[in-house]
Amino acid sequence: MRLTNRRNFLKLLLISSSLSVLGRLSISEMQHAQNGLTPFGSWYVAQYSQIVPDILLSNYVLTVDGEVENPVQLTYQDLLNMPSIEVKDTLQCVSDPYFLRANIVWKGVPLSYIIDMVKPHSNVIKIVGYSADGYTADLPIVKAKEPNVLVAYMADGKPLPQVHGYPVRLAVPGWWGYTYIKWLVRLHFTSKNVLGYWESLGYPIMRKSNIGMIISAIIPTFTLIYQPVWILGLMTTSISSTKAFDPTFKDSIYSSNFRKDTSIILLVLSILEGISGFGAGPQTSNIISTLTFNLLNRGNSLELHLVLIIPLALFFILHTVSGFGSLLLSRGIKNPILFKYIIPITWIIMYLAVVYLDLYYFL
Repeated sequence: MRLTNRRNFLKLLLISSSLSVLGRLSISEMQHAQNGLTPFGSWYVAQYSQIVPDILLSNYVLTVDGEVENPVQLTYQDLLNMPSIEVKDTLQCVSDPYFLRANIVWKGVPLSYIIDMVKPHSNVIKIVGYSADGYTADLPIVKAKEPNVLVAYMADGKPLPQVHGYPVRLAVPGWWGYTYIKWLVRLHFTSKNVLGYWESLGYPIMRKSNIGMIISAIIPTFTLIYQPVWILGLMTTSISSTKAFDPTFKDSIYSSNFRKDTSIILLVLSILEGISGFGAGPQTSNIISTLTFNLLNRGNSLELHLVLIIPLALFFILHTVSGFGSLLLSRGIKNPILFKYIIPITWIIMYLAVVYLDLYYFL
């Protein structure tokens, strides 16, 4: 009777929790979620200053100047009268691409259209954007000419929320969120290598993957320890793959030596993961770069930080499975089907789930 009451209580708790969440979502927000978009209320907020500019449309002007033939000042209505397109995009913060992200459909004027209008000089290499709160970011002219880079004034069919850049912001698909300048008031064309706020602190602008650098950092870690690498090779060989999971085999995954070696690998990978993530921050990157002889810096430490999760998860799961199998053996459980098939299939499913989530969130 108690068990039934407890189950009913848990069911009611789950239902009430679900209803409370649904109650906080408007019909519009639920439609957003169904379309794969992020409701405005769930966007992450990151900004240069603590002040959210309060810009009146009647006073808004976007100044486009610098080394151009036709400098202009554009009102909000001028922008509305220009050709516009929509671009579906994922906005991601460089400091935490896992959780600080939003799926958005931007609408606005292609920046390339404005570039053609003002006719920049042939030696121009950058556009520096200025926000009403004093923030700056630079954009190479080559990137600015790409058709999906927008001077955006709408998101998901509505005017931009004030905290997210109303009335106008840049949208630079494929680049980190700090290049998406909110409350955009000026675009300055220059032939000098001017750096924006975060760029001057060494932050990377592109969401990239230095695969060669990553592999060169990971491979030495694997080759330092013989047995786990040998067992991984054994598992990829179809003929003898079950031998690695055979508890009667002295060098199987369930051996104490295997757990000892995977512990060392996990320690090394955890240190690399921690250093690379730490090095992605503005306060410590220069120190970390120096200590690691520039292997880790703001240009590559974030990518290494993300990709290291996959091997780290692999050895963590293998280490855990090894311990679980050893525990079963100590209790006298020696079912060959369990050890040779059920446990291997389980760890493979767990690992593939981790890889999928890693790729889903980061790529």
